[in-house]
Amino acid sequence: MRKAYLGLSPKSLPPEQTELVLKLSLLHETSQAMMTTIKLDDLLHIIITAVTMEGGFGFNRAMLFLVNHSAHTLEGMIGMGPESAEDARRIWNEFAQKKVGLLEWVLSPERILSKVRSRVDEICKSIIVPLHPIDGGILARTVLEKTYFNVSDEKEDTFIWENIYSKVGGGPFATVPIIAKGQATGVIKVDNIYNNKPISEEDIKMLTIFASQAGMAIENSRLYQTMELAHQELREAQEQMLHAEKLVAIGEMSASIAHEIRTPLVSIGGFARRLCRSHQFDKEKEFLEIIVKEVDRLEAILNQVLVFSKEPFLNLLPYNLNQIVEDSLHVFSDELRQDNINVIKELNPNLPLVFCDYPQIKQVFINLIANARQAMTAGGYLKFKSCFSEDDKMVIVEVEDTGGGIMPKIIGNIFNPFFTTKEKGLGLGLSITHKIMLHHHGTILVKNDYGKGTTFILHFPFRE
Repeated sequence: MRKAYLGLSPKSLPPEQTELVLKLSLLHETSQAMMTTIKLDDLLHIIITAVTMEGGFGFNRAMLFLVNHSAHTLEGMIGMGPESAEDARRIWNEFAQKKVGLLEWVLSPERILSKVRSRVDEICKSIIVPLHPIDGGILARTVLEKTYFNVSDEKEDTFIWENIYSKVGGGPFATVPIIAKGQATGVIKVDNIYNNKPISEEDIKMLTIFASQAGMAIENSRLYQTMELAHQELREAQEQMLHAEKLVAIGEMSASIAHEIRTPLVSIGGFARRLCRSHQFDKEKEFLEIIVKEVDRLEAILNQVLVFSKEPFLNLLPYNLNQIVEDSLHVFSDELRQDNINVIKELNPNLPLVFCDYPQIKQVFINLIANARQAMTAGGYLKFKSCFSEDDKMVIVEVEDTGGGIMPKIIGNIFNPFFTTKEKGLGLGLSITHKIMLHHHGTILVKNDYGKGTTFILHFPFRE
Protein backbone atom coordinates (compact mmCIF):
# COMPACT_ATOMS: atom_id res chain seq x y z
CA MET A 1 0.00 0.00 0.00
CA ARG A 2 2.72 2.51 1.00
CA LYS A 3 6.32 2.03 -0.15
CA ALA A 4 7.69 3.46 3.08
CA TYR A 5 6.44 0.41 4.99
CA LEU A 6 7.30 -2.45 2.62
CA GLY A 7 10.34 -3.38 4.65
CA LEU A 8 8.18 -3.99 7.71
CA SER A 9 6.31 -6.98 6.24
CA PRO A 10 7.84 -10.42 5.58
CA LYS A 11 8.19 -11.15 1.85
CA SER A 12 6.74 -14.60 2.30
CA LEU A 13 3.30 -13.33 3.47
CA PRO A 14 0.31 -13.60 1.13
CA PRO A 15 -0.72 -10.29 -0.54
CA GLU A 16 -3.77 -9.75 1.69
CA GLN A 17 -1.70 -10.24 4.89
CA THR A 18 1.04 -8.00 3.54
CA GLU A 19 -1.59 -5.33 2.95
CA LEU A 20 -2.88 -5.78 6.51
CA VAL A 21 0.63 -5.42 7.95
CA LEU A 22 1.12 -2.24 5.91
CA LYS A 23 -2.12 -0.77 7.22
CA LEU A 24 -1.25 -1.60 10.83
CA SER A 25 2.23 -0.16 10.31
CA LEU A 26 0.74 3.05 8.94
CA LEU A 27 -1.63 3.40 11.90
CA HIS A 28 1.22 2.71 14.32
CA GLU A 29 3.42 5.27 12.56
CA THR A 30 0.73 7.96 12.64
CA SER A 31 0.02 7.21 16.31
CA GLN A 32 3.72 7.58 17.17
CA ALA A 33 3.86 10.83 15.20
CA MET A 34 0.93 12.32 17.15
CA MET A 35 2.61 11.39 20.44
CA THR A 36 5.55 13.70 19.68
CA THR A 37 3.68 16.84 20.82
CA ILE A 38 1.02 18.02 23.24
CA LYS A 39 0.57 21.46 21.65
CA LEU A 40 -2.71 21.69 19.73
CA ASP A 41 -1.46 23.74 16.76
CA ASP A 42 1.49 21.42 16.23
CA LEU A 43 -0.71 18.33 16.66
CA LEU A 44 -3.22 19.54 14.06
CA HIS A 45 -0.38 20.13 11.60
CA ILE A 46 0.86 16.55 12.15
CA ILE A 47 -2.66 15.15 11.67
CA ILE A 48 -3.29 17.04 8.44
CA THR A 49 0.21 16.14 7.19
CA ALA A 50 -0.49 12.44 7.84
CA VAL A 51 -3.75 12.66 5.88
CA THR A 52 -2.19 14.29 2.79
CA MET A 53 1.39 12.99 2.80
CA GLU A 54 2.63 10.40 0.31
CA GLY A 55 3.68 7.67 2.71
CA GLY A 56 0.71 8.61 4.91
CA PHE A 57 -2.90 8.36 3.75
CA GLY A 58 -2.06 10.17 0.53
CA PHE A 59 -5.18 12.24 -0.10
CA ASN A 60 -4.66 15.26 -2.38
CA ARG A 61 -6.24 17.79 -0.01
CA ALA A 62 -7.67 17.80 3.49
CA MET A 63 -9.41 20.14 5.91
CA LEU A 64 -9.89 19.67 9.64
CA PHE A 65 -12.78 21.20 11.61
CA LEU A 66 -13.35 21.14 15.39
CA VAL A 67 -16.60 21.58 17.32
CA ASN A 68 -17.13 24.79 19.29
CA HIS A 69 -19.65 23.55 21.85
CA SER A 70 -20.55 26.98 23.25
CA ALA A 71 -21.33 28.42 19.80
CA HIS A 72 -22.81 25.12 18.52
CA THR A 73 -20.68 25.34 15.37
CA LEU A 74 -17.83 23.64 13.55
CA GLU A 75 -14.78 25.86 13.06
CA GLY A 76 -12.13 25.40 10.39
CA MET A 77 -8.75 24.83 12.08
CA ILE A 78 -6.29 23.83 9.36
CA GLY A 79 -6.20 22.86 5.71
CA MET A 80 -3.50 21.39 3.48
CA GLY A 81 -3.14 20.75 -0.22
CA PRO A 82 -1.23 21.91 -3.29
CA GLU A 83 -2.27 25.06 -5.12
CA SER A 84 -2.45 23.35 -8.53
CA ALA A 85 -1.95 20.04 -10.35
CA GLU A 86 1.57 21.10 -11.31
CA ASP A 87 2.35 21.93 -7.69
CA ALA A 88 0.92 18.56 -6.63
CA ARG A 89 3.11 16.61 -9.08
CA ARG A 90 6.22 18.50 -7.94
CA ILE A 91 5.52 17.72 -4.27
CA TRP A 92 4.79 14.04 -4.97
CA ASN A 93 8.04 13.70 -6.97
CA GLU A 94 10.03 15.26 -4.14
CA PHE A 95 8.58 12.84 -1.60
CA ALA A 96 9.11 9.87 -3.93
CA GLN A 97 12.79 10.76 -4.17
CA LYS A 98 13.25 11.28 -0.41
CA LYS A 99 11.46 8.04 0.57
CA VAL A 100 10.82 9.22 4.13
CA GLY A 101 8.18 7.89 6.50
CA LEU A 102 5.71 10.03 8.41
CA LEU A 103 7.47 9.84 11.77
CA GLU A 104 10.80 10.71 10.18
CA TRP A 105 9.16 13.64 8.41
CA VAL A 106 7.45 14.85 11.62
CA LEU A 107 10.75 14.90 13.50
CA SER A 108 12.61 16.66 10.70
CA PRO A 109 13.11 20.44 10.55
CA GLU A 110 11.57 20.39 7.05
CA ARG A 111 8.08 19.90 8.52
CA ILE A 112 8.42 23.11 10.54
CA LEU A 113 9.53 24.94 7.41
CA SER A 114 6.51 23.53 5.54
CA LYS A 115 4.07 25.43 7.79
CA VAL A 116 3.33 27.94 5.05
CA ARG A 117 -0.26 29.16 4.71
CA SER A 118 -1.89 27.95 1.51
CA ARG A 119 -5.12 29.00 -0.14
CA VAL A 120 -6.74 25.79 1.12
CA ASP A 121 -5.62 26.63 4.67
CA GLU A 122 -6.90 30.22 4.43
CA ILE A 123 -10.30 29.08 3.16
CA CYS A 124 -10.57 26.41 5.86
CA LYS A 125 -9.79 28.84 8.68
CA SER A 126 -12.43 31.27 7.43
CA ILE A 127 -15.25 28.71 7.59
CA ILE A 128 -17.77 28.40 10.43
CA VAL A 129 -20.29 25.59 9.96
CA PRO A 130 -23.59 25.73 11.86
CA LEU A 131 -24.27 22.41 13.54
CA HIS A 132 -27.59 22.02 11.77
CA PRO A 133 -28.25 19.18 9.33
CA ILE A 134 -29.69 21.52 6.68
CA ASP A 135 -27.67 24.73 7.11
CA GLY A 136 -24.36 22.93 7.78
CA GLY A 137 -24.81 20.19 5.21
CA ILE A 138 -22.69 17.06 5.23
CA LEU A 139 -19.99 18.57 7.48
CA ALA A 140 -22.60 19.13 10.20
CA ARG A 141 -24.26 15.76 9.59
CA THR A 142 -20.91 13.99 9.99
CA VAL A 143 -20.76 15.31 13.57
CA LEU A 144 -24.44 15.01 14.41
CA GLU A 145 -24.77 11.46 13.06
CA LYS A 146 -21.20 10.39 13.99
CA THR A 147 -20.76 8.66 10.65
CA TYR A 148 -18.72 9.07 7.47
CA PHE A 149 -19.92 10.26 4.06
CA ASN A 150 -18.44 9.38 0.67
CA VAL A 151 -19.89 11.88 -1.83
CA SER A 152 -19.41 11.27 -5.56
CA ASP A 153 -21.35 14.35 -6.73
CA GLU A 154 -19.72 17.42 -5.12
CA LYS A 155 -22.71 19.64 -6.06
CA GLU A 156 -24.89 17.51 -3.80
CA ASP A 157 -23.75 19.52 -0.77
CA THR A 158 -24.65 23.20 -1.09
CA PHE A 159 -22.55 24.38 1.88
CA ILE A 160 -19.27 22.84 0.65
CA TRP A 161 -19.94 23.89 -2.95
CA GLU A 162 -20.62 27.54 -2.01
CA ASN A 163 -18.04 27.99 0.76
CA ILE A 164 -15.12 25.83 -0.42
CA TYR A 165 -15.29 24.57 -3.99
CA SER A 166 -16.42 27.92 -5.42
CA LYS A 167 -13.06 29.30 -4.22
CA VAL A 168 -10.53 26.48 -4.62
CA GLY A 169 -12.28 24.06 -6.96
CA GLY A 170 -13.20 20.52 -6.09
CA GLY A 171 -14.63 17.16 -6.90
CA PRO A 172 -15.87 14.05 -5.10
CA PHE A 173 -15.04 14.12 -1.39
CA ALA A 174 -15.35 12.19 1.84
CA THR A 175 -15.84 13.22 5.47
CA VAL A 176 -15.13 11.23 8.63
CA PRO A 177 -15.95 12.21 12.22
CA ILE A 178 -13.21 12.79 14.79
CA ILE A 179 -14.37 10.77 17.81
CA ALA A 180 -13.16 11.16 21.39
CA LYS A 181 -14.78 9.45 24.38
CA GLY A 182 -17.79 8.50 22.28
CA GLN A 183 -18.45 12.09 21.18
CA ALA A 184 -17.85 13.63 17.76
CA THR A 185 -15.49 16.54 18.34
CA GLY A 186 -14.64 17.36 14.74
CA VAL A 187 -14.51 16.39 11.06
CA ILE A 188 -11.79 15.57 8.53
CA LYS A 189 -12.78 16.31 4.91
CA VAL A 190 -10.65 14.90 2.07
CA ASP A 191 -10.64 14.88 -1.73
CA ASN A 192 -8.44 13.77 -4.64
CA ILE A 193 -8.91 16.74 -6.97
CA TYR A 194 -5.55 16.36 -8.79
CA ASN A 195 -5.09 12.65 -9.45
CA ASN A 196 -8.86 11.93 -9.55
CA LYS A 197 -8.32 8.70 -7.65
CA PRO A 198 -11.68 7.33 -6.40
CA ILE A 199 -12.04 7.31 -2.61
CA SER A 200 -12.73 3.69 -1.72
CA GLU A 201 -14.54 2.29 1.29
CA GLU A 202 -11.22 0.84 2.42
CA ASP A 203 -9.65 4.33 2.32
CA ILE A 204 -12.48 5.68 4.46
CA LYS A 205 -12.21 2.79 6.91
CA MET A 206 -8.50 3.52 7.46
CA LEU A 207 -9.14 7.25 7.74
CA THR A 208 -11.93 6.62 10.27
CA ILE A 209 -9.62 4.55 12.50
CA PHE A 210 -6.98 7.28 12.24
CA ALA A 211 -9.57 9.98 13.07
CA SER A 212 -10.39 8.14 16.31
CA GLN A 213 -6.69 8.13 17.23
CA ALA A 214 -6.52 11.81 16.34
CA GLY A 215 -9.61 12.50 18.47
CA MET A 216 -7.95 11.13 21.60
CA ALA A 217 -4.76 13.08 20.87
CA ILE A 218 -6.75 16.30 20.38
CA GLU A 219 -8.73 15.67 23.58
CA ASN A 220 -5.49 15.16 25.54
CA SER A 221 -4.06 18.33 24.04
CA ARG A 222 -7.15 20.33 25.01
CA LEU A 223 -7.06 18.92 28.54
CA TYR A 224 -3.40 19.90 28.77
CA GLN A 225 -4.21 23.43 27.58
CA THR A 226 -7.02 23.68 30.14
CA MET A 227 -4.67 22.55 32.91
CA GLU A 228 -2.00 25.00 31.74
CA LEU A 229 -4.54 27.84 31.78
CA ALA A 230 -5.81 26.85 35.23
CA HIS A 231 -2.24 26.62 36.49
CA GLN A 232 -1.47 30.06 35.06
CA GLU A 233 -4.57 31.57 36.68
CA LEU A 234 -3.68 29.92 40.00
CA ARG A 235 -0.12 31.24 39.77
CA GLU A 236 -1.37 34.77 39.03
CA ALA A 237 -3.88 34.59 41.90
CA GLN A 238 -1.12 33.42 44.25
CA GLU A 239 1.16 36.25 43.13
CA GLN A 240 -1.65 38.77 43.68
CA MET A 241 -2.34 37.35 47.12
CA LEU A 242 1.33 37.51 48.09
CA HIS A 243 1.54 41.04 46.76
CA ALA A 244 -1.56 42.05 48.73
CA GLU A 245 -0.17 40.47 51.91
CA LYS A 246 3.11 42.28 51.37
CA LEU A 247 1.29 45.59 50.91
CA VAL A 248 -0.67 45.03 54.12
CA ALA A 249 2.51 44.25 56.09
CA ILE A 250 4.37 47.23 54.65
CA GLY A 251 1.35 49.45 55.24
CA GLU A 252 1.06 48.47 58.90
CA MET A 253 4.78 48.97 59.47
CA SER A 254 4.74 52.30 57.61
CA ALA A 255 1.75 53.57 59.58
CA SER A 256 3.40 52.65 62.88
CA ILE A 257 6.66 54.39 61.97
CA ALA A 258 4.85 57.41 60.53
CA HIS A 259 2.83 57.92 63.72
CA GLU A 260 5.94 57.63 65.88
CA ILE A 261 7.77 60.23 63.82
CA ARG A 262 4.82 62.53 63.34
CA THR A 263 4.21 63.24 67.04
CA PRO A 264 7.62 64.85 67.82
CA LEU A 265 7.68 66.43 64.34
CA VAL A 266 4.44 68.33 65.05
CA SER A 267 6.02 69.76 68.21
CA ILE A 268 9.23 70.70 66.41
CA GLY A 269 7.29 72.36 63.61
CA GLY A 270 5.01 74.24 66.02
CA PHE A 271 7.85 75.71 68.09
CA ALA A 272 9.89 76.53 64.97
CA ARG A 273 6.97 78.49 63.50
CA ARG A 274 6.47 80.42 66.76
CA LEU A 275 10.16 81.30 66.91
CA CYS A 276 10.11 82.29 63.24
CA ARG A 277 7.20 84.70 63.83
CA SER A 278 8.77 86.28 66.92
CA HIS A 279 12.44 86.41 65.91
CA GLN A 280 13.65 89.66 64.38
CA PHE A 281 17.27 88.89 63.43
CA ASP A 282 17.62 88.10 59.74
CA LYS A 283 20.23 85.34 60.02
CA GLU A 284 18.46 83.36 62.74
CA LYS A 285 15.10 83.89 61.00
CA GLU A 286 16.57 82.44 57.79
CA PHE A 287 17.66 79.31 59.66
CA LEU A 288 14.24 78.99 61.31
CA GLU A 289 12.51 79.30 57.93
CA ILE A 290 14.68 76.45 56.61
CA ILE A 291 13.64 74.33 59.62
CA VAL A 292 9.94 75.12 59.03
CA LYS A 293 10.27 74.33 55.31
CA GLU A 294 11.92 70.96 55.98
CA VAL A 295 9.35 70.11 58.66
CA ASP A 296 6.58 70.82 56.14
CA ARG A 297 8.31 68.55 53.64
CA LEU A 298 8.62 65.73 56.19
CA GLU A 299 4.96 66.11 57.16
CA ALA A 300 3.97 65.84 53.49
CA ILE A 301 6.02 62.64 53.18
CA LEU A 302 4.42 61.19 56.29
CA ASN A 303 0.95 62.07 54.98
CA GLN A 304 1.76 60.11 51.81
CA VAL A 305 2.82 57.13 53.89
CA LEU A 306 -0.35 57.30 55.98
CA VAL A 307 -2.53 57.58 52.86
CA PHE A 308 -0.85 54.45 51.48
CA SER A 309 -1.12 52.49 54.72
CA LYS A 310 -4.75 53.08 55.65
CA GLU A 311 -7.68 51.23 54.09
CA PRO A 312 -9.67 53.69 51.99
CA PHE A 313 -13.35 54.39 52.48
CA LEU A 314 -15.06 54.18 49.09
CA ASN A 315 -17.91 56.52 48.30
CA LEU A 316 -19.10 54.77 45.12
CA LEU A 317 -21.23 56.82 42.76
CA PRO A 318 -21.76 56.61 38.97
CA TYR A 319 -19.22 58.75 37.10
CA ASN A 320 -18.13 59.22 33.51
CA LEU A 321 -14.42 58.37 33.43
CA ASN A 322 -13.93 60.76 30.50
CA GLN A 323 -14.89 63.64 32.80
CA ILE A 324 -12.47 62.49 35.51
CA VAL A 325 -9.72 62.34 32.87
CA GLU A 326 -10.58 65.90 31.77
CA ASP A 327 -10.57 67.14 35.39
CA SER A 328 -7.21 65.48 36.06
CA LEU A 329 -5.64 66.97 32.93
CA HIS A 330 -6.91 70.42 33.93
CA VAL A 331 -4.80 70.22 37.10
CA PHE A 332 -1.67 69.95 34.92
CA SER A 333 -2.74 72.15 31.99
CA ASP A 334 -0.11 74.87 32.56
CA GLU A 335 2.73 72.46 33.40
CA LEU A 336 2.08 70.24 30.37
CA ARG A 337 2.04 73.26 28.07
CA GLN A 338 5.27 74.61 29.56
CA ASP A 339 6.95 71.19 29.19
CA ASN A 340 5.96 70.96 25.48
CA ILE A 341 3.82 67.88 26.12
CA ASN A 342 0.98 67.54 23.62
CA VAL A 343 -2.16 65.90 24.96
CA ILE A 344 -4.10 63.60 22.60
CA LYS A 345 -7.58 62.51 23.63
CA GLU A 346 -9.47 59.63 22.01
CA LEU A 347 -12.33 59.43 24.49
CA ASN A 348 -15.42 57.42 23.54
CA PRO A 349 -18.38 59.82 23.92
CA ASN A 350 -20.73 56.87 24.57
CA LEU A 351 -18.76 55.53 27.52
CA PRO A 352 -21.09 54.01 30.15
CA LEU A 353 -20.95 55.31 33.71
CA VAL A 354 -18.78 53.47 36.23
CA PHE A 355 -19.35 53.21 39.98
CA CYS A 356 -16.22 54.64 41.60
CA ASP A 357 -14.86 57.01 44.22
CA TYR A 358 -14.26 60.26 42.33
CA PRO A 359 -11.33 61.66 44.42
CA GLN A 360 -9.49 58.34 44.39
CA ILE A 361 -9.85 57.69 40.65
CA LYS A 362 -8.83 61.28 40.01
CA GLN A 363 -5.74 60.56 42.13
CA VAL A 364 -5.02 57.54 39.89
CA PHE A 365 -4.98 59.72 36.76
CA ILE A 366 -3.03 62.49 38.51
CA ASN A 367 -0.34 59.98 39.53
CA LEU A 368 -0.07 58.64 35.97
CA ILE A 369 0.08 62.15 34.46
CA ALA A 370 2.74 63.20 36.98
CA ASN A 371 4.84 60.11 36.15
CA ALA A 372 4.50 60.71 32.41
CA ARG A 373 5.45 64.37 32.82
CA GLN A 374 8.58 63.46 34.78
CA ALA A 375 9.55 60.92 32.09
CA MET A 376 9.12 63.38 29.18
CA THR A 377 11.77 65.93 30.12
CA ALA A 378 12.21 66.98 26.47
CA GLY A 379 8.50 67.09 25.66
CA GLY A 380 6.43 64.51 23.82
CA TYR A 381 2.92 63.13 23.56
CA LEU A 382 0.52 62.09 26.30
CA LYS A 383 -2.44 60.13 24.95
CA PHE A 384 -5.67 59.19 26.72
CA LYS A 385 -7.96 56.64 25.12
CA SER A 386 -11.21 55.23 26.52
CA CYS A 387 -13.52 52.47 25.28
CA PHE A 388 -16.01 49.88 26.45
CA SER A 389 -15.47 46.14 26.01
CA GLU A 390 -18.78 44.37 25.49
CA ASP A 391 -17.17 40.92 25.84
CA ASP A 392 -15.99 41.23 29.44
CA LYS A 393 -18.10 44.24 30.48
CA MET A 394 -15.14 46.48 31.23
CA VAL A 395 -14.60 50.20 30.75
CA ILE A 396 -11.00 50.63 29.63
CA VAL A 397 -8.80 53.72 29.85
CA GLU A 398 -5.31 53.73 28.33
CA VAL A 399 -2.68 56.32 29.30
CA GLU A 400 0.20 56.35 26.83
CA ASP A 401 3.35 58.48 26.96
CA THR A 402 6.50 58.87 24.85
CA GLY A 403 8.84 59.08 27.82
CA GLY A 404 11.25 56.34 26.75
CA GLY A 405 9.66 53.43 28.61
CA ILE A 406 10.83 51.48 31.64
CA MET A 407 13.99 49.39 31.85
CA PRO A 408 12.92 45.72 31.46
CA LYS A 409 14.93 44.62 34.50
CA ILE A 410 12.92 46.83 36.88
CA ILE A 411 9.44 46.66 35.36
CA GLY A 412 8.41 43.91 37.78
CA ASN A 413 8.95 46.29 40.72
CA ILE A 414 7.13 49.42 39.59
CA PHE A 415 4.03 48.73 41.69
CA ASN A 416 6.04 47.86 44.81
CA PRO A 417 5.85 50.49 47.56
CA PHE A 418 8.95 52.66 48.11
CA PHE A 419 10.52 51.52 44.83
CA THR A 420 11.72 54.46 42.78
CA THR A 421 14.48 55.34 40.30
CA LYS A 422 14.04 59.07 40.84
CA GLU A 423 16.19 61.28 43.03
CA LYS A 424 13.11 62.73 44.72
CA GLY A 425 9.96 60.98 45.85
CA LEU A 426 9.06 57.98 47.97
CA GLY A 427 8.04 55.64 45.18
CA LEU A 428 4.45 55.45 46.39
CA GLY A 429 2.62 56.94 43.39
CA LEU A 430 2.16 53.74 41.40
CA SER A 431 1.69 51.69 44.58
CA ILE A 432 -1.20 53.92 45.63
CA THR A 433 -2.58 53.78 42.08
CA HIS A 434 -2.41 49.97 42.10
CA LYS A 435 -4.05 49.81 45.52
CA ILE A 436 -6.92 52.11 44.47
CA MET A 437 -7.58 49.98 41.38
CA LEU A 438 -7.63 46.81 43.51
CA HIS A 439 -10.18 48.34 45.88
CA HIS A 440 -12.34 49.19 42.87
CA HIS A 441 -12.08 45.54 41.72
CA GLY A 442 -10.26 46.78 38.64
CA THR A 443 -6.83 46.08 37.20
CA ILE A 444 -3.90 48.14 35.99
CA LEU A 445 -1.59 46.67 33.35
CA VAL A 446 1.56 48.11 31.82
CA LYS A 447 2.63 47.77 28.19
CA ASN A 448 6.26 48.78 27.98
CA ASP A 449 8.06 49.72 24.77
CA TYR A 450 11.53 50.42 26.08
CA GLY A 451 13.19 53.26 24.24
CA LYS A 452 9.84 54.68 23.10
CA GLY A 453 7.25 54.88 25.84
CA THR A 454 4.83 53.27 28.26
CA THR A 455 1.10 52.57 28.21
CA PHE A 456 -0.86 51.99 31.40
CA ILE A 457 -4.15 50.14 30.77
CA LEU A 458 -6.88 50.52 33.40
CA HIS A 459 -9.85 48.14 33.49
CA PHE A 460 -12.93 49.21 35.44
CA PRO A 461 -15.76 46.68 35.96
CA PHE A 462 -19.11 47.88 34.59
CA ARG A 463 -22.44 47.14 36.19
CA GLU A 464 -25.88 48.54 35.52
